[in-house]
Amino acid sequence: MKKWILTAIVIGTLSAAMSFSSYAAQWKSDATGWWWEEDDGSYPVSDWREINGKWYYFGGDGYMLANTTTPDGCFVGADGAWVTDGSGEVPAAPYADKLNQYNEDRESISCELAFRKEDLRDHGTYYELNNKEYEIWYWYEGGDGYMEVDTIHKGPVYFYKDAKMSQPEISFENALNDASIPKGNFDGDDRYYWTLFNPDEKGYFTSFYPGYTN
Repeated sequence: MKKWILTAIVIGTLSAAMSFSSYAAQWKSDATGWWWEEDDGSYPVSDWREINGKWYYFGGDGYMLANTTTPDGCFVGADGAWVTDGSGEVPAAPYADKLNQYNEDRESISCELAFRKEDLRDHGTYYELNNKEYEIWYWYEGGDGYMEVDTIHKGPVYFYKDAKMSQPEISFENALNDASIPKGNFDGDDRYYWTLFNPDEKGYFTSFYPGYTN
């Protein structure tokens, strides 16, 4: 009887170990393409994943994109990894061309944010927000002397982690964890209500203000 019990324990232990190892996070493929399976058996859909130090995008069907531009405007190579221009610089935002039409007056371009920390997608040197359709606006004085606004873009928005706020000068990334920097104009809300300003030629905002402009 003791021998039978010991054998059952050993078999059970081995089965559990085999079951655990079969769910280790790993690449998988079939005739259609490659996907990434998490250790719980799930897989990313319409989302980025950092795997072994490289970023990969997985489409709506869960398969890795390769040799193409992702929905948020980043280029991925033949191996599926996100590709910069070779100098370590960020790729142009998908709305960069629209913003560049306002090169003479880029200080009048802004974007109001309403977000939580978990909404921020970290791309190393910059953040992306795509949890809603953010609007990028161009403000100008109308013929009647009142301020008017044109909507340049609706969708994801991109900004540098070191985008600066003045008075005091602090980066966007550091301001997120600074209790002295207000979240915005709405008491009791755990979201940040901040406004982005001054996009560069690649469409990434370089400064921000902790509050709404209106």
